Amino acid sequence: MKNLCATLLGVAGLVGAADAGIVHTVPAAPITATALVPSGQASAPLDIDNDGTPEFSIHAYHVAGSPWSGFGTYIRSDRPGAYFAWPEILDPLPAGAYVGPGDPGEYVFSGSVPFFEWIGFAGDGAWKFDDPPAYFGFRLETAGVSHFGWARAQITYSPSPQAYAVTVFDYAYETGPGVAIFAGQIPAPGAAMVLGLGAVVAGRRRS
Repeated sequence: MKNLCATLLGVAGLVGAADAGIVHTVPAAPITATALVPSGQASAPLDIDNDGTPEFSIHAYHVAGSPWSGFGTYIRSDRPGAYFAWPEILDPLPAGAYVGPGDPGEYVFSGSVPFFEWIGFAGDGAWKFDDPPAYFGFRLETAGVSHFGWARAQITYSPSPQAYAVTVFDYAYETGPGVAIFAGQIPAPGAAMVLGLGAVVAGRRRS
C-alpha cells in the first residue's frame, strides 16, 4: 500500500511539474480588430503575460484607391524582445505543433508580419479568410531569458457591412526559461485528481 501511495504521489508531482509553468489566458471577449470598407483601420493589443504592457498588437486595414485598393490583417511586435515565428510569412500552426528552441521559424523577426495582405492583384498570406482558427507561435525575451507561447487566431471577411477582421481567442506561454510548448497546450488539472485518487485508495485499504 505504501508503494502504491508513493507511486501515485510521484505521478501527481510529475503531472504538476509538466504543466505548472503554463499560463493560459482566455479573454472575457475575443480580442478583435475590424476594418470597415472603405478606408478602415483598426488594432487591438495582446498583453500575453498580463502585466499591463502589450507585447504584440493585431491590425486590420482597408485602403481605397484608384486604380488599386489594398486590405489585409497583420501582427506587430510592440516591445523589444517580443518575436513571432517568421520563416517567410506568419504560417498558421495546427494544434499540437512544436513551439520552442530549434523551431525552423527561429522567432527572429520583430515588426509587422501579415496574416494576410492584398494590394492590387498581388496576394500574400498562408492564412485565409474564414478558415477555422489556427495557432501562431511566439517568443518573449525578458532579461536575456526566452519564454515560448502560442495564440489562437482567425481572420474573417464580412460582406455586410463589408469588413476585414483578425481575432485572437486565447493564448498561453511557458514560464519556464527556454521550455518548449505545443500549440493549444494548457495547464493540466491532473495533479489534484491523482492526489485525490491516492487518498481514496489509502482510505479504502485502511477500512
